Amino acid sequence: MNDVKRYSRKYFVLLVFVIIVLLFAIPYMLGFRLGPGLHIERVGTLTFSTLPANTSIYIDSTLYKTVTSTSTVSAELVGGSHSIIVSVPGDYPWASLTLVTSGKSTTVSPLLVHMRPDVTPLTGTAQSEALTALASSTLPTEAKPMVMANGCEDVYVANNQIIASAVQAPGCTPPPYLCEDATCSPTIVYAPLAPLKAVLPYPHRQDAVVLQFGSTLFALSLDPRSPQFFAPLLIGSNPRIGELSDGTIVVQNGTPVFSLKL
Repeated sequence: MNDVKRYSRKYFVLLVFVIIVLLFAIPYMLGFRLGPGLHIERVGTLTFSTLPANTSIYIDSTLYKTVTSTSTVSAELVGGSHSIIVSVPGDYPWASLTLVTSGKSTTVSPLLVHMRPDVTPLTGTAQSEALTALASSTLPTEAKPMVMANGCEDVYVANNQIIASAVQAPGCTPPPYLCEDATCSPTIVYAPLAPLKAVLPYPHRQDAVVLQFGSTLFALSLDPRSPQFFAPLLIGSNPRIGELSDGTIVVQNGTPVFSLKL
């Protein structure tokens, strides 16, 4: 009888242990975590698309991961705003305050800008095409804006301010910084003190521009929410910039004409 009681107690303790483990393991496997205020909530997924080798990702001031080869990285995070820093050797660090929604997936594409962009001198036909593009380059206006965000955002210059406005069209989802409570309105993206000389789409991006004021070219994220990404690209004497049909940025700085690989 004593042996039966001893074994019963032993297996009862083991059963209780298994039940406790399952009570924690099953919600964890289903994507639930301990959130702010010590309450349980389902996590959201934050995905970083196609990061180069040696990229370090910091989430809420803590190193999350360093990738060793070109890859896509996902992180499961509790819902809410998270500070993100993506650091690549030779690039300007990219920072963002990103909203993660519980139970949903969010993808971010960090704007990785080289501290020293590749410059290719142009001659012959390539130079002629570049000079034609430079001669036809003008600031976008409200009447003739740059169309960004896959057709859902107009970007133009007015009163020396870069302004973005939502495009109201079927199937369009404008960027969140243009709309609040289902009401969209034009938003000032950037307002330099010096006169703007050029504003062009950042090559192969729908969320950033290349701009010029003074003698410097800059890369600028269109999302004006802090921390807005802003980085110098090139300093010249009195450069002119234009865009080729394939989106390549070309520059004339004095006599030399060259392309920028961004």
